[in-house]
Amino acid sequence: MSEYVTSTRAIREALASRTGGACLYVTGDAPLTAELVAEARAAGVRVERVTRAEIRRRAANAHSAVLALEAVPTAQPVTLADALASADSDAVILVLDHLTDPQNLGAILRSADQFGVAFVVIPTRRSAPISAVVIQASAGTAQHVVTVQVPNIARSIDQIKESGFWVYGADMTGEAVHQVGFSGKVALILGSEGSGISRLGRDRCDKLVRIPRTGRADSLNVSVACGVLLYEVRRAQGWLDTR
Repeated sequence: MSEYVTSTRAIREALASRTGGACLYVTGDAPLTAELVAEARAAGVRVERVTRAEIRRRAANAHSAVLALEAVPTAQPVTLADALASADSDAVILVLDHLTDPQNLGAILRSADQFGVAFVVIPTRRSAPISAVVIQASAGTAQHVVTVQVPNIARSIDQIKESGFWVYGADMTGEAVHQVGFSGKVALILGSEGSGISRLGRDRCDKLVRIPRTGRADSLNVSVACGVLLYEVRRAQGWLDTR
């Protein structure tokens, strides 16, 4: 079954990326619509004019949309070994330990794009796949972030450590993140929304880190925590000083 992206920003990012889309369905002649039609044609994406009812029929999330881009599945660009081989000396990567919420995954990929994450490791099972919902939640930036799918998270963490990365796990029992001196190549593990990092993942961490906080909720949303942690990692590395 086809999936569709309906937000203007996500459509624009998808058209600008190497994946583009299969077809852009449009209705109306608003100036912004005309711009996106021109961008779609320049990207070699087919454009089809339809009624608004047809757009709503195709895309369940297109309540008031006048555009719907039929998403093309993102091809697996690299293996974990290839991604690790190309990582810089101060690379930051994310390892997502069975996150299942596509909205959270999309928001995490948006933060990954903003903070220059080299690539994101996602398990092939019990994890949200890269979908139109994820692309839309990422404001289209999912198209620009390298994702590496792996069959086994624990073995992949071992491989990451062997490649010279320090592995940090996000956990409420860890050391306050602003007191950690991040340097060199950093891998940050984020656990599932309900149970956090798996035991096998925790056992492989060099250190656990937490975000100091106050409030009634017992934790931050995982995508919010990801943004805070990435900022702190990059601040400690001095990366922000060059931006």
